[in-house]
Amino acid sequence: MEDFLIADQMELLYNDSDIPTYLHYNGNGTNPDLTLASADIADDVEREVICDPGSGHRMIITGIGFDTSNSSKRPFRNRWNFAKADWKNFTLENETNFESVSSFCKAGESVDRVFSRFVKIIFETAKKWIPRGKQFNYKPFWNENLAALKEKSSTARFIAEQSKNPEDVQNWRKSVALLRKEILTAKRNCFNNFITKIDYRKDGKKVFNFVNKIQNRANTSSTEPLRVGNRVLTNDMDISNSFNSFYSTKQRLKKSLKTRQKIIGREIRNIASSQSHGHEIFHRNFSISELREAVGHIRCAKSPGPDNFHPEFLKHLGCNALSVLLTLYNHSWKYGVPAIWKKAIVVPIPKKNKPLDDLNSYRPISLTSILSKVIERIITSRLDWYLETNDLLTSSQAGFRKCQSTNQQVVFLGQSIKDALDQTLCSCPICGF
Repeated sequence: MEDFLIADQMELLYNDSDIPTYLHYNGNGTNPDLTLASADIADDVEREVICDPGSGHRMIITGIGFDTSNSSKRPFRNRWNFAKADWKNFTLENETNFESVSSFCKAGESVDRVFSRFVKIIFETAKKWIPRGKQFNYKPFWNENLAALKEKSSTARFIAEQSKNPEDVQNWRKSVALLRKEILTAKRNCFNNFITKIDYRKDGKKVFNFVNKIQNRANTSSTEPLRVGNRVLTNDMDISNSFNSFYSTKQRLKKSLKTRQKIIGREIRNIASSQSHGHEIFHRNFSISELREAVGHIRCAKSPGPDNFHPEFLKHLGCNALSVLLTLYNHSWKYGVPAIWKKAIVVPIPKKNKPLDDLNSYRPISLTSILSKVIERIITSRLDWYLETNDLLTSSQAGFRKCQSTNQQVVFLGQSIKDALDQTLCSCPICGF
């Protein structure tokens, strides 16, 4: 050990007043757990011996202080605990708040103002009936019995360290063995109860988080350094600005596409100015049945957009609240959508088996407003109905159509080739793909 310390310029951090980290069967305490630090930082390193996690060795916490006054801090977002929400009272209070539907939205009123008023009422009600925050270091298998056994084990070790009596050491080790046995039993029971309640089709993320917690795996996310040219970025703000510049250059349209967009926009404005033009389905207000059907397709446990409106709020709205929401949609249908619906939170997702320090290794995912997704689904349903009813789509198109799939086109192509071969109508080579 001395040769290692001298050769690598390391220093051993040790204090005679520290509690021994290991307790032998005979009652004697030793310090087989060593803390080494580089010689240039050894004076700034702090060391502390803490409790025994159950391995028989006390843990050693080592840290060094840095000046973080100029570093950027990631803002803390208070989470909603939907599992413990009182949805019944949430729905009832919203029904009372939205009892007067007719006076909620005035003709010609700003859509952004109406939207802000609607969301504000929902959030104020949610703060009353939905708890926020989360329990750190949460263990789903932990219970009062395990907590009592842990306290008993800690007390037994303290007594053994003070008395140095082999009998007290034996009592402490028995209490540790009992605690390990009960923890293993609690984990098994917790896991068996969990797998009987999960939906294997859509609870993949829930299972992943549960397994990490039951195995004491830390689920922490850290910012990876990003390499841009000859610079290595570690600051959150610098990394964010680099992604913004990178994606903005990728989204620039060609001149021909910009011209085409202007032509389409001009045609849309001409159609909108002539109310007598086109089918009446493009001009009439949305109905409550269309709204309920669109809300039914929205899935919970999805990330919200810039307005921070969660799909769980939408799923637990009553009749009055949905009527007010329908009024907001019809108001937007006439006077334009709120400005926040045109914004999105872009999240870079790393691609598989790609270097994390390269901008090209990430694909952007846009998080838009949940409320905007509902009205988009209503409009899409109307467009689908109009196109299908008037046979405006070619029969060869199978993608993005209900009750059809691109697999049908593959089968149709294969059958057509087979029929042509059977009738000796095809003499060209066939290439499989």
